[in-house]
Amino acid sequence: MNAPNSSDISNNRLLIDLNSGFAVVGCLAAISNVILILVTGAYRQYVHRLQLYLAIVSFVFSLAIGLETLPVDVDAASGNVTVRESWNSACAAIGYIAQHFGFSKVYCIVWICIYVFMLAIFRKQQLRQLRYEILGLVIVFALPAAIAWVPLLHRSYGLVGIWCWIKANSDDVTKAYELGIYEGSEILLYMVSIVLLSFVLVKLCRGVFLIQGHFNSPHMVALLEVVPLLIYPSMYAIANVVSTTKSIYDAATHGKKPNDSNIDEMVVVCFLQTFLLVLPLSFLMHPSVRRELARQCRSITNGRSKEQGPLMATSTTESQRFTQLSDHAANVIQTLDEDKPLLSSPSGVYSIRE
Repeated sequence: MNAPNSSDISNNRLLIDLNSGFAVVGCLAAISNVILILVTGAYRQYVHRLQLYLAIVSFVFSLAIGLETLPVDVDAASGNVTVRESWNSACAAIGYIAQHFGFSKVYCIVWICIYVFMLAIFRKQQLRQLRYEILGLVIVFALPAAIAWVPLLHRSYGLVGIWCWIKANSDDVTKAYELGIYEGSEILLYMVSIVLLSFVLVKLCRGVFLIQGHFNSPHMVALLEVVPLLIYPSMYAIANVVSTTKSIYDAATHGKKPNDSNIDEMVVVCFLQTFLLVLPLSFLMHPSVRRELARQCRSITNGRSKEQGPLMATSTTESQRFTQLSDHAANVIQTLDEDKPLLSSPSGVYSIRE
């Protein structure tokens, strides 16, 4: 019997540790975005509720990614990667959760892209209506739960490589599901998202650089307001088109994720988890968020300055100008939402009516 390769053993253990570490980074990035949206009250605005849903889905998905290697152990005698004793059911459950929220993340990104596309090209805001938002939530959270049930019925969730997901020795039905329903539909939806975002990009460039005066139109102002929302979905979609194409090729030619592809898979995992840091940063880049945070900071500063008498001297003119800008931005978005002009509202950037 050949002795186990100590290099392979140490490499597998290192990959398991890296998976857990980068999953923690992804979880912290996603949950920080959730906290920021809730603390600032941005969830009252539709575009930020979309980002809130994406952050929640991303958090659960990153948590599942981190847990995927928890039931896994590297045998010191043989060097084989195995599931810990009595952890098979947990491995299958974790695989199901990862599959469920992997779908959910795809659908949430497509939802965001469709919304911004409708705003940019057709100037339509109907997706903000409650019934469409509820339908979107059902598609994002409930539909993937049903789709991810197929491998569970065939008992196909288990160990593959160093992860708990769909087993390499699955039956033909599960393999067809993996290549067609999961990876096939995933790459198709991401390609649709990229095409929609390309139209939005063309619209932005045309409005900013080619049409005189169009940059200051209410429609263009509102569109520029939601641009930061697209940073993470666009990059995530592009990265997944590349990685999913490779996965389909590997599954079709070499079988499901062979052990020698663990390093390739880990590179993708580490990149996508680290890239989640863009999510809270893109939220902070949003113009209305910056205005609201500045408003709150100025309010705190002014409150302290009142106790110090004349030292409170912040510019009244600048304060009034800032308030007018914030109210104008809120009114622009509300005007598009209702297709009619609105008077200035004292409620500030975030309006419950949205």
